[in-house]
Amino acid sequence: MAAAIPAGAENVQVTRTETRNETFVTQGEATQTALAPIGKGLEIIPLTHPSDLAVATPARFRALIDGKPVPDLDITIVPGGGRFRAASGDMSVKTDAAGEVTVTFPAAGMVWMGASWPRRVETPASPEAKPPMGEGPMAAGEGAPPPAVRAPAPPRRLSYSATYEIAPF
Repeated sequence: MAAAIPAGAENVQVTRTETRNETFVTQGEATQTALAPIGKGLEIIPLTHPSDLAVATPARFRALIDGKPVPDLDITIVPGGGRFRAASGDMSVKTDAAGEVTVTFPAAGMVWMGASWPRRVETPASPEAKPPMGEGPMAAGEGAPPPAVRAPAPPRRLSYSATYEIAPF
């Protein structure tokens, strides 16, 4: 990688991104074997077997980073089939001190679950800061406050997504 950075480059930031995308399928008798954590990156382990996910039945999950529980992790759940839905139906949940969360799904069908770590934070820009293209006085109107600026990217960024099917019973 060092060869790819031009000589004299300043303020170089390197971020390693690790992404996990899982889909669960059960054929025959359900087992726990495929659900065991591997201990690398961000994982959201279903403590309730995916074959047992059903409407109005609490389901438990545990978030791990490198095999250790992740407290206070924001997890987003998005139901499928949104094309003809009046409301999005998205849910946001947060893990507890043990990295666990309980979700009660309100409707049957496919759902997408996703999370990323660490949480991105925005910091207020200084009045002297140059706004990104498409922002600033011309875009926001004269006298508008300076836009927020994202904090520098972390050296390691993790993301997770999974697709589940929620049964109607």
